[in-house]
Amino acid sequence: MDWGRLFNSIPSIVSSLMEQFVTHRIRLEECHGQMREAEIIWRHQVTLAEKKAQDSSLRAQELEREISELRRENSELRREVAHLKQRLDAICRRRQAEEYMRQEPTPGGPHRLHPPLRGKELTVKCGSSISAAGASQWATCPRG
Repeated sequence: MDWGRLFNSIPSIVSSLMEQFVTHRIRLEECHGQMREAEIIWRHQVTLAEKKAQDSSLRAQELEREISELRRENSELRREVAHLKQRLDAICRRRQAEEYMRQEPTPGGPHRLHPPLRGKELTVKCGSSISAAGASQWATCPRG
């Protein structure tokens, strides 16, 4: 082995090693930078996903409240419809009963039941059960 040659090649070996060291250091710093960027992006994506999950949860709660309100309104409307149906049925039954009990109208209306006769009128004499004061409203009677 030639120590002289080996000794003379040491500076070139050290220089080559230093170049490799610098290259590896630069590569390591690039990898660290990429890792930091990837971590920032990942954290940002996690934050967005958490916010989206929270918004979805809040929206779900809001929709559940709306559903319960709609169910409550629906129940109230069903009760109101049932009440109105009962009232309508009662009105219809009452109307049917009235129609059943209703008599045919007299021609000319009720005031025409006994049309007044035209001509001279006579005074009705009071009986013992009718007072003279009360007889004045019954006093006239058509002459026949």
